[in-house]
Amino acid sequence: MVNLSVYEAYQGLDTGLIDCTQGYSYIIQALKWHEVIDSYTVLNWGQIGGYGMFMNKQSHDARSDDEKAVMTQAGTELADKFAQIVIGANSKALKAMREGGYERDVKVIEVSAEERAALNAATEPFLADWKENAASVGLNPDHMIKVYTDAVAEFTAEFDAKGYPWERN
Repeated sequence: MVNLSVYEAYQGLDTGLIDCTQGYSYIIQALKWHEVIDSYTVLNWGQIGGYGMFMNKQSHDARSDDEKAVMTQAGTELADKFAQIVIGANSKALKAMREGGYERDVKVIEVSAEERAALNAATEPFLADWKENAASVGLNPDHMIKVYTDAVAEFTAEFDAKGYPWERN
């Protein structure tokens, strides 16, 4: 394994230093990976993103109630807007690869359920290490996994029932 950022991966792929790399579909065009890759495997493991917006408490407290409400609403809507942008960009990138939208062909490979299960099984040693590390700093890794798994189930059910938040009105 070679430790490279996504920004260094182009040169690594181009020179043969690396055989493969990991990245989101939406970065392929921006980083011009389509110039140096022959195939792209869609793992579809989702994306976990967290964004914080911070403000000095005195500055916040000095805002009017209307201004505070606007900031709170913007913060609430940020996650959905970011997700909408990323999902759209990923779809556009995959479409370009599938439909020959680049100078060279990039084969899109979909992972089967069996292959996904094998990949997930291969993560078990890393999960065990993470649990041990989390426990060593006083966290309850099993509880954290349960909270995460429950949230995924909740939001998957909401998505299945209602679709994306930006498509509901």
